[in-house]
Amino acid sequence: MKKYLRLAAIIIIAVLIVTTGVILGFNLVKDKNKNMNKLNIEANIEEALPSVPPTTKIEIIMPNEQKKVNENTKFIYEYHHLADGKTDTTEEDAPYFLYGKTEVELSQLFSEWEISSFENNQVIMRKNLEGMSNQYYIIGALNGYVAVFYKNEINGNNLKEVTDTPVSTLPIEIQEQLLKGINVVGEDNLDRMLEDYES
Repeated sequence: MKKYLRLAAIIIIAVLIVTTGVILGFNLVKDKNKNMNKLNIEANIEEALPSVPPTTKIEIIMPNEQKKVNENTKFIYEYHHLADGKTDTTEEDAPYFLYGKTEVELSQLFSEWEISSFENNQVIMRKNLEGMSNQYYIIGALNGYVAVFYKNEINGNNLKEVTDTPVSTLPIEIQEQLLKGINVVGEDNLDRMLEDYES
């Protein structure tokens, strides 16, 4: 009887060992097939994608990462006079009403200007003007009102006009710029800026 029990125990242990071996072997083969399929899929994906040389840099700009005008942006205006070939340049802080504008929006607002460069910290705008180099003006303040001065005196006087626009009605940033004096080239540009302050 003990022999039968011993024989039965050996047979049960042998069956368990064989079964465990078969299960382990099956799982190893299954994992190997999975890994092979994964490698084949990855290889097929790599073949399907266009090859990009390692030196090529692809820049994707998300809509919220677009370059925009902000309070630190400097505007550089280039006035190119066709008659004498001279280019006058002025630099100003970004007007408050342009904060948040993109290059496309800016080009729509100023269609008569060419935007040479558009960065978050600097915008360069260029305009071709007929005729010779224009008169230089400085927009400032006099007796609490926006005033216009000639940069170079004319007949011993540099005051051109005092407008009806009180400086106190303008945003603080503009008031600070007016205290320093804003350089402007040409009558057209002067009119444009004065209109901005009146609106």
